Amino acid sequence: MATDSQVRKYIIEARDYGMSDSQIRDELKKQAWSDSDINEAFQDTSHTSPMPPPEIKARESSYKSLNDYPNGSYQNSYHGSKEKVKPALNPWLPPTQETSAFQNADSEISPKSEVLSSSAPASPRKHGVMMSIIIAAIVMLTGGAAYAYVNNLWFFGGAPYKNSSEILTKGIAKFADMDTARYELAVSFYSMDREPNARPFTYDDSEVEARRPMFERDRQRMDVLEALNNLRFYPGDNKNRYPKTLDEYFNDSQTLSYNKNNKDVFFENKNLIDDSFVYIVDSDRQGYTLSVEFETDEAIWEIEKRLPYSISANTGPKSAQISGKTLTFDENQPYFYFYQFTGSPPAPPVVDFLQSRDRLFLSMPSELSLEGALSGAVNFEKQAENQSDIKPNTEFNVGVDAGFGDSSYMIDFDLRLVDEILYVRINKFPSLPFISAYFDPGLIKGKWVKISKDDVENTFLPLSDFGAYEQGEEEEASPDNMAIAFTEVMKIVNDEGLFFVKGNAKKEKVGGKTAYKYVLGMDREKILPVYTRVVKEISPKLYGQEGAEADWEPDPKVTAILESELFESFFNHMQENNEFAIWFTKDGFPAQVRYQTRMIPISDSARLKNKQYFLDSRYSFFDINQPLDIKAPQEFINIKELEELFANPLY
Repeated sequence: MATDSQVRKYIIEARDYGMSDSQIRDELKKQAWSDSDINEAFQDTSHTSPMPPPEIKARESSYKSLNDYPNGSYQNSYHGSKEKVKPALNPWLPPTQETSAFQNADSEISPKSEVLSSSAPASPRKHGVMMSIIIAAIVMLTGGAAYAYVNNLWFFGGAPYKNSSEILTKGIAKFADMDTARYELAVSFYSMDREPNARPFTYDDSEVEARRPMFERDRQRMDVLEALNNLRFYPGDNKNRYPKTLDEYFNDSQTLSYNKNNKDVFFENKNLIDDSFVYIVDSDRQGYTLSVEFETDEAIWEIEKRLPYSISANTGPKSAQISGKTLTFDENQPYFYFYQFTGSPPAPPVVDFLQSRDRLFLSMPSELSLEGALSGAVNFEKQAENQSDIKPNTEFNVGVDAGFGDSSYMIDFDLRLVDEILYVRINKFPSLPFISAYFDPGLIKGKWVKISKDDVENTFLPLSDFGAYEQGEEEEASPDNMAIAFTEVMKIVNDEGLFFVKGNAKKEKVGGKTAYKYVLGMDREKILPVYTRVVKEISPKLYGQEGAEADWEPDPKVTAILESELFESFFNHMQENNEFAIWFTKDGFPAQVRYQTRMIPISDSARLKNKQYFLDSRYSFFDINQPLDIKAPQEFINIKELEELFANPLY
């Protein structure tokens, strides 16, 4: 690139050539030199006297243009006296070549008009702009190609599905086309220090706290009802059985013989009783009616749950009735015991879920690492139509690696189901003191154990409940019906647009093969429409009530939760800490399903406030519709041999 010294040199040579200063300035400006740079260069050369210009006559008489050489016969010949050529600098040549002020001595002199149009050295600014444009173009083309390759755009495209709708229809349908496959389910769960961007879910509990006094008063009303459980047994006398007032009942010595604490309960809540208890005795005192008005729906729900299980010899189906928030009963009253109503307002369901999760975390070690994997193969192909009820041959491996601080345990075993005979092999299992007296896994490690239907029925081992062989008397919905219901639910989900694909599908390797990753998001506003349609359209079919769809309505409590601002906040929190992705092969088969979630405790306890938990689960598929031959092991022991190994003469 030209430098300021080159400009000065150019001025000297141009003057020597015969150009005027104004012409030189014009040429330099055409090459993007600034006025300040040009003035500075002229000042630096002001002490240099320009060489006399070559004789114009000689230059004019000796000039031949390229047009004077027909058919390209120009061969750098020079006619007449040799003359200096107006200096020209090539901005793209290396500096060693740019410093040459003259062309080859044998080169033809160009007319002054042509020389003036292209001879001045280019400004570094102009060159920098051109270089920047070219470099930017290269970067954009390279980066764009890489982005297109990663995201399957243009001619790099290869992803099998374009959107969530195709995933939920064509992609899900591909599961049914899997006749054989190998699979792996891997799950890991561990604790770790809380990351800086991990924010626990927060909510405004002012509404909950505002309801607390009502719950406390309702709990007091329930305490009084429990104290009145023996009112129906009040002896009185032959003519006048029941007391005129509740005060009379609790002041009676016979009442105190049942429970002396009941009197304290009654009179401690006397003001509350006067406001919400209405006791009316019959004129002949042979019966009574007692009504209690509560303040919370939760108290009424608790009473409704307890009434069917109330114990009383004289209780009849009409002895207690609920109207709104008022409970009314007579002398055939039920036996009241409200042990589940704590008197504290319940947290909203989403918060209650998080609090329950925190209680589970508190029961775990602070240093926790659990890893488990289940891998295997399954052959769904039917050997013949008359064998459609035969379970497919299957094999799988289960491995668990549990770490609790400085202690760890490993479990690993294989299972095969071949022609409805089960084979089990223990590979790893911890040997623990005392337990080994009853079950010593070291005796059968690495050995296959054969278990048939007859073995299950006749052995002393606890295998009679093994689900692979015995069906309950009450048969649940068949897999085919469940599959139909699942398909219909997926159709509703697709119709309502519950899921959407985040960004473009990305090409990745799964099990050594190319697959396309789709990250799915969920539209919160679509959850309620999906829930409503599932209740009205799917539930009647599952419960054998087709045609009675009009009788099925969404639970108003669930609807209220889904419409609340609190649920919206909870949903956003879950979206920030969860990812659900599914990979498909180029031909559309599922390659992997993965769910990851970061769980941040909301408790501020010392054990949890700096911790977070991570759950990662993935379900992978391999060798789909490839030949698969699952055979029974050649060597094994039977149940009788197993019984002999486990027989302990000390017991």
